[in-house]
Amino acid sequence: MKRQKIKRKKKKEKIHHAARIKVIEIFGESKEKKPYDYFLNLIKNLDKKRFEIIVIVPPGPLFTKLRKLKQIEVEAVSMVKYWDFHAVSKIKKIIKKINEGGRLKTIVHCHGDKSGVLGRLACISFWRRAPYVIYTEAQIASAKIWTTLILWFLDLFTDLNIAMSKKVVEFFIRKRVTRPEKLLMSSKEKETKQLDILYTQI
Repeated sequence: MKRQKIKRKKKKEKIHHAARIKVIEIFGESKEKKPYDYFLNLIKNLDKKRFEIIVIVPPGPLFTKLRKLKQIEVEAVSMVKYWDFHAVSKIKKIIKKINEGGRLKTIVHCHGDKSGVLGRLACISFWRRAPYVIYTEAQIASAKIWTTLILWFLDLFTDLNIAMSKKVVEFFIRKRVTRPEKLLMSSKEKETKQLDILYTQI
């Protein structure tokens, strides 16, 4: 008898893709100006293979340009005032939806003073599965006592502050807005590389 050749089906190798870190980037302006260009370039250059990027910005030119980029999700939220609690509520819902489930910690990164207030207020009530909150500031618009008090209060819900100039670092330390160990100095030229490393270490 001839031995029958048994064809063995090759088992398909399962490809396990490493889970990407969810990063929510919040920016409070959408008009044509310098911070607008800086933020757009930052989003373009972040490593999309390692990070799942979700951007929250107001409707406008920046929102339109971000929608054209591949591998990112963009949410439009109007941010009219610093104490726009309607915006806080919307941002909170987006964060909650993205933050649910998943093995890795979600990162919320607020850029600038307006999103620094609204974005961090939206993160306050996350006690059990709180996201890792980063606040980046390029300049301090006001040195009034109420500004310092607001920054001090919001720092209670902030894991890391990134200062884009020596003046911001000096202000944060002089006014005791945050502790030195929670403060990192950066620049527009270095920030993208620093964030690629920083995000993976959280």
